[in-house]
Amino acid sequence: MKEENEEFYEKPKAVVEMEENSDTGKAKKRIKEKKEQNIKQANKKFFIKYAVFVIVMLLITAGAIYFSIKQNKKEPEQEKKEEIIDTSKPESTDKKYGINAYDETYNENAITIKRYAGNDQLVEETYGAGEYVQIEGLLDKDLQSSINKRLKETAKNLKEGNRRTFSNVTANFSNILSVDIFNEDNKRESINIDLSTGEDIPLESVFVSSAPLNSLIMEGTYKRLAWDKLESNYETLMGTLDMSKVDTTQYEDTALKVVENYKAKGKDLKFYITNTGITIFGLTDPSMFISDNKNPGIDIEFLEHREDIAIYKRYLTQKSIYENDSLGQKGLIVFTNNIYDNKYSYNLAYGKEGNVFIEEAFFFYADDATKNQKLYGEIKKYFENIANEDKQRIENETESDKGAFYQKEINVSKVTAEGLEFYGATINEYQATCDKEYFKDEAFKDYIKMSTGPRADIGLNGFDPYFKDEYPNLNISDKKQSTAYFDNDGNFIGNTQEEAISKLKQNQPPANEPIPANQQVPANETNTTNTNEQTDVNITNTNTNESTVVVVNSTNGAGTTTQ
Repeated sequence: MKEENEEFYEKPKAVVEMEENSDTGKAKKRIKEKKEQNIKQANKKFFIKYAVFVIVMLLITAGAIYFSIKQNKKEPEQEKKEEIIDTSKPESTDKKYGINAYDETYNENAITIKRYAGNDQLVEETYGAGEYVQIEGLLDKDLQSSINKRLKETAKNLKEGNRRTFSNVTANFSNILSVDIFNEDNKRESINIDLSTGEDIPLESVFVSSAPLNSLIMEGTYKRLAWDKLESNYETLMGTLDMSKVDTTQYEDTALKVVENYKAKGKDLKFYITNTGITIFGLTDPSMFISDNKNPGIDIEFLEHREDIAIYKRYLTQKSIYENDSLGQKGLIVFTNNIYDNKYSYNLAYGKEGNVFIEEAFFFYADDATKNQKLYGEIKKYFENIANEDKQRIENETESDKGAFYQKEINVSKVTAEGLEFYGATINEYQATCDKEYFKDEAFKDYIKMSTGPRADIGLNGFDPYFKDEYPNLNISDKKQSTAYFDNDGNFIGNTQEEAISKLKQNQPPANEPIPANQQVPANETNTTNTNEQTDVNITNTNTNESTVVVVNSTNGAGTTTQ
């Protein structure tokens, strides 16, 4: 008991010194010192561990607070983004208007479109845009008059001083008419009309109601911004844009801003429709772009969203709304532009029958076509006969388990050689074959891409060998080229220029031989040909075995169709 409580008793100094100097005392002292040292070391380790623990907990707590703040900030942003781009919409009740296959077809409207200059004079030239346009051919003349008044007044109102105004018809099919009207200062109006009622077509009606329009606008914005960057780089200006290789995250904030602009402006937006897509204006501002084009439209391309596209079917009617349903081009492949159909060019044959798609077009690059109908008609007739032969030949050559695309492009122009004038045709032929199952649908997606791509040439160069590597499912043959020559009456005179010259010289009278009396022109007789005479001629369509191939015997001044 005393030993346990000896610290409470004060020992005499002599006793303490004696105990400390004894062996037992020294041992006890060492044990006590060791014990105190261990206690100090244990306390030190404890405090170190405790300090580390506190620091770790503080870091964890700080991290949790930071993550929580960031997460709370991110969730509203994500919710906002999802709300803007409407990733999901209810199933639409108008899905029937969507395009279900790439080889579906459409018809042009059976109307004639005339272009007028600012002085209200008819513009005779085939290419270019007039100040305003007028339509002819609707059964309802009051409706036609109302539409024409609006087309003219809208263009006139956009004119400022001496600055010119232009009207460009961008869509003329499936009972809808779309006209882009703009002036030299790039101020713009657009008219999109249902020709059966005269009512405006809302932007949303171009698509089925379940189409994710906000997402489509974002997609178009990504592409527009990527092209803007490409166009600002002169070294890559002629390149093609592969969006799969573009980092679109750099454009996300801008794209979201564009969609917000769309949601805010709604029905006030200007847009025009084409066969291949829709262009919307008023969604961007100059700060978004680095190229010179500071206010471009946002394009939504139809091809990749076929089931969402309603414009080809929504405004069709059971009864025709036109005076002459034979006008215009029929059975055109959706999402493609029509072949030129005017005084200078027309389709010889176009359409899909069985496992063959044939497309032949004629281009006459000479004013003589409008002045000399016999010349025009004879050369046309020559190639029409060959078009019928081509159709039968391609069908016979195509194996039963294959599909075939055949295209022919004929360009006619005046030739002067060895003091003689005559006409020459350059004929380019393109052909591609593929598996029959692929031909049923997906091959036409490739056909559309080649026909409307950024680097597609004007004309029928869709299946040019240039595309061999880009479309491995198509066996594209090398281009074939040939020529044909005609005299001034449109008669065939040879396949080479040498043959043509030889035949023309054979038909010439000797230099000292007088011209027969029946071929002489009286001195007082003048050329009474009226170069401004209306030269439109009617179109006759021939359907063979109820197929979709159309052989066109002639053309009028504007492309149109029937329902």
